[in-house]
Amino acid sequence: MITHWAVPVGGIDARHVKDIHVHAVVTSWLGHDPLVPWTSATMVNIDGVDAIHVVGLSDRADQMLDSVAVATRPVRLGSQTGHFLTDPIPLETRSYEELFDCPVEAAHCVRFVTPTSVRDGNISSPFLEPSRLAKSAVKRWNKLVDNPTLLLDHRHAAGTWVSDLDGRNGIVTRHRITISGFVGRMRFVCPTKDSARLFSTVWAFAEHAGIGSYTTSGLGRILREPTWQPTNATTPPRSTEPAPVR
Repeated sequence: MITHWAVPVGGIDARHVKDIHVHAVVTSWLGHDPLVPWTSATMVNIDGVDAIHVVGLSDRADQMLDSVAVATRPVRLGSQTGHFLTDPIPLETRSYEELFDCPVEAAHCVRFVTPTSVRDGNISSPFLEPSRLAKSAVKRWNKLVDNPTLLLDHRHAAGTWVSDLDGRNGIVTRHRITISGFVGRMRFVCPTKDSARLFSTVWAFAEHAGIGSYTTSGLGRILREPTWQPTNATTPPRSTEPAPVR
């Protein structure tokens, strides 16, 4: 189960809070245990109230977040000291079955809201090659699902291509490591039914879990946006004139 949580905070100006500050607070609750997966630690504003937003990616993570007792306690976020208004509040949930059964589309327009990168060791790259993105996301997904019928195969990503992009390179530092990531929009086109099903699930998952490196530090956040679908979903046309991303 995937659960979005909010922890309201008072006495701070969220405009001056960085994702790394939020990451430090959530890590103090959940630690670095791979059996307690979580992501997307950032500040959000809900009905005029600033809150820490964190996404639990397993029942174990949700149990730990549900047991965090921080109401009225002080919290340090960078140079600011505020206080928690309540204990963590669940906002919404999604099951892995729901994401697996999401509508299948052959083309996906993805907006990379925060720098998104793939990496080898300390080397990062903003070049988001579809097969490599799929391999990373599938490895993560397959570790989280309990039902073997929900397992994904990254090899189905073969042949998926980027038809359009509009963005830039974003440079950030996390844990004293300089990370180069892509920010902007990319349109991915799937050549087969299997690749379309795979990426439909991958992007549905990534909207909650993020994708690429350092997702717990605020990187790799994405949103899906509407885009036109190929006439023949199994063999998308390769036009010499790139279609506009929209």
